[in-house]
Amino acid sequence: MSITRRNRHAAVAATVATAAASWAVVTQVAGVHLGVHLPGASPTTVALGPAIGAAATTTVLGWGVLALLETRVSRPRRTWVALALAVLLVSLALPVAFAATTAAAAGLVAIHLAVGAVAITGLARTATEQRAEGSSAFASVKLHRPSHTVLAAGFAALAMSTALVGGITDWAGRAGSAHTMSARTEHFHVLSTKPSGPGTIIVTGVINAGGTENPGRAIDSATFADGTFRIDHSSGRPTVGFDPATCVGTITQAGPFKVIDATGDMASLDGSGRYTFRALYTTARVAGHCSSAMTAYTETIDGVVTVGDGA
Repeated sequence: MSITRRNRHAAVAATVATAAASWAVVTQVAGVHLGVHLPGASPTTVALGPAIGAAATTTVLGWGVLALLETRVSRPRRTWVALALAVLLVSLALPVAFAATTAAAAGLVAIHLAVGAVAITGLARTATEQRAEGSSAFASVKLHRPSHTVLAAGFAALAMSTALVGGITDWAGRAGSAHTMSARTEHFHVLSTKPSGPGTIIVTGVINAGGTENPGRAIDSATFADGTFRIDHSSGRPTVGFDPATCVGTITQAGPFKVIDATGDMASLDGSGRYTFRALYTTARVAGHCSSAMTAYTETIDGVVTVGDGA
């Protein structure tokens, strides 16, 4: 195996490793649920396997386009990098367009940029500076008048890579067809102005309704006009911040949760997912110092549940 081929295999491997690592950071560390919803399709989630597969396939396609350019243009590295960057920029619109939430869009874009950066850098380093074959006169013609084959290869690479990025969710559905057909997505939004509740809860997705949420140490209860359910959530370790100069405090926390014991019209919502908790509060200032007396408090909880996943 030639050194160039070995280095390109290494670039593909590095891209796959980056896809796995960035997916883990976004979903497991940051707690982002990568929900997506394509037009005319049921909501689904971008899983690890499809994300890795799409990254590997796109990099291999990039390898193929680079190999073609090395036989057709005078400066294949420069041409390939320009095409690859164009593909990356254009395809960023797809995660934004089809993500189920703002957090999911941000997570997908972060993964996309990380994978793209590694793939482009890795393959570009293996490219030749100049096309090896042909006379200098022929090379000059190619430099100023790219062939139709080169242009076609560039547009094909753009189309295929963009389709692959947008198709991650469809691929995820085929990878686990039985699970995906039964799984649907429900979004939970809670707002409260008291640490001990109660708060207002709005659910959207499979069911759209508003009700009351009563918090507990590990189990919350939600009551609607025509049904109820309970929320089994992780106690976790919150991140707490307080600024003594402004007497403003913050609390954030993320973790897994399950919807259990659903009744009435809510009976179909049993499932599991992840939540993000954010609280903002102020305390009174006494004699130039912040006291323990809270003057205002707000909290929001945003969660996404995959309904029907056997929670």
